[in-house]
Formats: sequence, structure tokens, C-alpha cells
Amino acid sequence: MSADSAKENSSFEFTFSSNKKVYVYGYEVSLNRVVDEWCYQLINKKPKMLFQRETDEHRVVKVKLSLRLNDKKSLAFHQAYLETATAPNQLCLNQILKSYAPEYTAITGWFATKLKIIYPNTKFLNVFNILTDDEFYHFVRTMLSKLDTGISNLTKRSYSFDDARVNIPSKMKDDIRRNIREGGVILVRGLTSGRELYAVSQNKGEIKADKIVFSHQIPGEEMIDFDLGEESDGTSRLLDLLPILYDLKNNDSVYLIDEIERSLHTVLTRGLFKEYFKFEGTNHSQLIATTHDTNLLDLRLFRRDEFWFIKKNYLHYSELYSLEEFKERFDKQIARDYLSGRYGAIPVIELFNKE
Repeated sequence: MSADSAKENSSFEFTFSSNKKVYVYGYEVSLNRVVDEWCYQLINKKPKMLFQRETDEHRVVKVKLSLRLNDKKSLAFHQAYLETATAPNQLCLNQILKSYAPEYTAITGWFATKLKIIYPNTKFLNVFNILTDDEFYHFVRTMLSKLDTGISNLTKRSYSFDDARVNIPSKMKDDIRRNIREGGVILVRGLTSGRELYAVSQNKGEIKADKIVFSHQIPGEEMIDFDLGEESDGTSRLLDLLPILYDLKNNDSVYLIDEIERSLHTVLTRGLFKEYFKFEGTNHSQLIATTHDTNLLDLRLFRRDEFWFIKKNYLHYSELYSLEEFKERFDKQIARDYLSGRYGAIPVIELFNKE
């Protein structure tokens, strides 16, 4: 927050697993250049350098590279190319992406496909897979029942594309008719709320639209169907998060979710974590989330080292530290102590009585 700190360098480092190998990648930046950049593979906990990069105060880039090449001439050529092609304010990793070395493909691939950041208002568009992927469809249907959403059934309804109940703008319908191919599927959001889901397909020249419908069973009455746009914000939020849970279950992805509890009851948020812990360890997936939900401060659910606090100090800097530093007993009720201010990272509110 101070003028001096704005001039200081910032450093970032990632330790991650890709293709069953462990890598460390990091960089240090100033206001106008990437000062240092490095990448290592950890082999038996010992670092093997893959590349190092420095940019001096004259903005000259120097690269030291390790590649599986047949001769030193090729290695020298690649180093010279990287030094020329990498701008002083650009990460060398961008250029290394063009390399054929398998070590670098594993690194760039992790950032491109494995690391995923979800913001509070992110709409996870893969929820469309509910209509096209039977395994995912059954997963979502089961989870909505487990999480007590009041949804008794999740069904797909098929309509003729010209049916008035297919609430897609007419101009968009015309575009779909021109562009759809036999056997192809086009995923579309509806007109009313933007939360309706349609999978438009063509089979033997006939175009149809599949729509997702949520059925609620009222005791003593018939089943009542709701469109997604008629469901609560909490249900809509769950449909943004359940594809993440499904991906974590089946792949070695890493998700950073900001404000995971948004629009959810605290019991539902706990339920999502409990479901994730059931298959944790079967792959190398990881779930990292920020939250203001103090009911998640429970050592029966998480380890001490899995809780991290962010505190604004007197200079208005943010400090990050772990609950592990406090060495609390494993049976301690930490939510109460947090709210009393024992661990910091809590707003101090001054209330004034008006006379």
C-alpha cells in the first residue's frame, strides 16, 4: 500500500505434479521486466534444472537451458533463439511452449489445462454436459438428491426445434438451422433467464432440442417441473460447482474457487467438501477455496495445515499464515476462538451510539 513497496519486486513460485513428475516453476518481476525465471524437476527431492532466465538492468535477456538434444550446437541454437525471442517483460515459458522437449510440454500443459480458477460469478459452462454425457448426468442427479435440494428427479425433455416451448431467439434459431450438421450437437442458453439449457441436435434431417427439467415431488400431489431459470440461486450455484467436483473425481485437476460458499447454506458447503474427501487420494486432484464461512473452521473436517488466514496489518499489507503456527489441539473448537480474535484475520468494527 506504500509508495516504496510499489517499487519492490514480486515473486511467484508453483510446485506441482504433472505426468507423475514434480516440478518447481517461478519468476520474479519488477515494474518493467521479468528479473528472474526458473524451472526445475524434482528427482528424489533433488532439483534438476530445466531452464533459468535473467534480465539485467539494461533489459538484456540471458537463458540457460537444459534439453535432450543430440549435440551442443543445437542446445546453443535454442538458447540463442530464446534470448532473442523473449521480450524483457515476457515470461520465457511462453517461448519454451514451442519447444519439443517433453519436460516442457508437461509444464505448459499443467498451466493450460490442469490449473483452473473459479470466481464468485463464474458460470461453469461444462454444466451443458448434463444433456450430452450420461455418466455426468447420473452424477449430478445423485448429488442433487444427496444435498437435499428438494429436487426429486432430473430429466431431459425433447422438443421439436420449432416448438414454441423452445425459448431460443428466432434469429439464433435461423443461424442454428444453417450451421448444424447431421449428428452434431449445438449447446444453447435460453432467452428468458439465460439459465435455461438446450442441446440442439440433428438426426436424419430432423432437428430437436433437449431441455433439462428439475422435478419436485409435493406430498399428496403430482410431480411439478421447474426450468433452471425458476430454481433458486443456491441450486444454480450447485450446478456451477458440481461439474468441478466431477472433474476433481475423474482427473488430476487443481481448482482455485473464490468464495465457494456464495448462495449456499453452510451445510451444503460442508457436504461438497465431504464428497470431495471421499475420492481424495485416488488421483492428484486438489481443491483450494477461499471462504468467509466460519462453520468450516472444524478440525474434524480439515487438518490444521489446511487452514490459512489472510490478515490486513497496520500498514494495510495482507499477511498469509497457517493455523498450524498456533499448534492447537485436534479436538479444539477453533471457530469460536477465531471469532473472538485469537487468530487474527477478522475485521475490527467500531460502533458508535448516536445521541
